[in-house]
Amino acid sequence: MKKNVSYSEVNISKLISPSPAQPTGRVHAGEIMQMMYDAARKVASKHAGTDVTAVRVDEMIFLHPLRVGTVITCHACLTFVGKTSMDVEVSLYVEGLEPSKAALKSYFTMVALDDSQHPIAVPELELTTDAEKKRFEEGRQRYHLHHKNITL
Repeated sequence: MKKNVSYSEVNISKLISPSPAQPTGRVHAGEIMQMMYDAARKVASKHAGTDVTAVRVDEMIFLHPLRVGTVITCHACLTFVGKTSMDVEVSLYVEGLEPSKAALKSYFTMVALDDSQHPIAVPELELTTDAEKKRFEEGRQRYHLHHKNITL
């Protein structure tokens, strides 16, 4: 059964508190990476209906400093689905910046797992908009570029 992109997409918001911050008031990158991973995992797990694991994370480039007291939101959605793997786009937005500009974006390759932790097939992705079709093709290109390097 096919599932559409909106079925599994998520938004996770968080107020950056002093505990995950450096003495300069900027947040530790690891905290942001964890939040992005959690969002990607939630999307992939919901689409697959099973446990998932990350096998690849594209680069993360911080475009804006993230400081204590800032509200950040992760938006995550599927861009491409293969046989057992899923490409999840995760964008991080900072409250107060232009809504159309992400402070950080990355792509996570997630693989669906059965109870024995072996890869299993995932539902197809139903594409309903031109933007989804474009992201799907970009995801397919990333998949073919990196697939040969992924082993489980």
